[in-house]
Amino acid sequence: MNKYILFIGIGFELVGLIVGAIYLASFLEEKYGNKGTISAGLILIALVAWFVHIYYLLRKLYSDSK
Repeated sequence: MNKYILFIGIGFELVGLIVGAIYLASFLEEKYGNKGTISAGLILIALVAWFVHIYYLLRKLYSDSK
């Protein structure tokens, strides 16, 4: 059961990261006048960070199951 809750949390993490990146990007784009560049960059950074987090989390789960 604990693993299922963990995987549900992973989905919420992704949504939170993307929403946070969009909110921060909209603020920065208003301030600096860029259109879309900051949004794309922050969303890509958020996705890469999320994939790295997933990789380490799955490695830990795999080593715990052995």
